[in-house]
Amino acid sequence: MKKIKMVISILISIVILFSSTIISNANTVDENRKAFDEFYEIVTEAFAAEGKELIIDYDENHKYTQQDIDSMLYFLENNEIVVSTTDNVPINNKNSARLMPVDYNCSSYITFYSSMALCEATFELIVKGTIDVQSNNIMSVTTRQIVYRYGVNYSSNTLTTTYTKSGNNLTVYIEGDILFSYTEPTTGLNFSVNDRAEYSKTFDVLQYI
Repeated sequence: MKKIKMVISILISIVILFSSTIISNANTVDENRKAFDEFYEIVTEAFAAEGKELIIDYDENHKYTQQDIDSMLYFLENNEIVVSTTDNVPINNKNSARLMPVDYNCSSYITFYSSMALCEATFELIVKGTIDVQSNNIMSVTTRQIVYRYGVNYSSNTLTTTYTKSGNNLTVYIEGDILFSYTEPTTGLNFSVNDRAEYSKTFDVLQYI
């Protein structure tokens, strides 16, 4: 009888210990989820105030702390889209007939850098059409493309183009969002952010005939 009581006592102790462990783990999960919700609310509102959309998912294996908030806000404060261009200017054909419309083919590589992380994206801007070389007036714009070529931590874009022309000058306006996905090295957090990109490029199309 004493043995039975002892076994029962042991079993009860195991059940209590197991239950306490489950409750403790549940409380830890709840606290971490609350910490993430606070982190998410603070950083997404900060990004939204700057016109940026932050996309980040809850990671149950990551313990969220104030450091996560500080790191993300630091990146936001230092975030700025930087643009560099490289024009593909052909050797001008001096023997081109100058008594008729001539085709032009403009090309420029444009790189958008996001200093918030190791993120960049290079696009080729392509514009084609015809120009009256006698009057130096652009007659038509038949092709206008912004084509992604290569990048780092690049996901997608919504870039669009418009243009204005004056004489032999053609100005193309680029506008839209570039989506980058990145793993922050300090915290190990995976996130995505939409950077707003706005840029204008002016071609002297006589250099591209």
